[in-house]
Amino acid sequence: MGARAGINFAKLGLPRTSESGDLRTNVGLNIGGFAAYDLTDEVIIQPELAFSQKGGEDYSDGGWYGGMNDLWFDLSYLDLAVLFVAHFGGAIVSPRLFAGPRLSYLLSASMSRNGEPLNIDGRFKNFDFGLALGVGLDFQTALGAVTMDARFDGGLISIDTRDYETTTSTMMLLAGYSY
Repeated sequence: MGARAGINFAKLGLPRTSESGDLRTNVGLNIGGFAAYDLTDEVIIQPELAFSQKGGEDYSDGGWYGGMNDLWFDLSYLDLAVLFVAHFGGAIVSPRLFAGPRLSYLLSASMSRNGEPLNIDGRFKNFDFGLALGVGLDFQTALGAVTMDARFDGGLISIDTRDYETTTSTMMLLAGYSY
């Protein structure tokens, strides 16, 4: 078992039109815990539960609302991932590869245009489903292991309740400790 925290670099995959702008990254927090269960000597299954801030920015000249627009989307999720992890290497440093499904529950959503809040009641679906994959390193200590992960988490379904195909896309840098 263990805990980890880190930084999310998130974007939304928004529908692209001739009026669409430049998609930019939203930086957020990721904090949670995990457990690890051995399937074999080299493969484990790792369920995780984390609070994860996602979202993004769409900066456009014209755009959906006319005129210069700077649209910010701030989304907070409770993520449940089940990762399959392959360990390689030695007793002190152990590299890892992992992949698995992720289900997210939307805790809160807000949107602003040029700094002014917008009403987005019902705009985003309560659930998101995606795939997480990445690499990590475990550094063994006398009491456990320090973990470092770099992962990509991509949404596979649209989170928009309207006809727009909007997906999440997040790069995560995480550090933790397992015991």
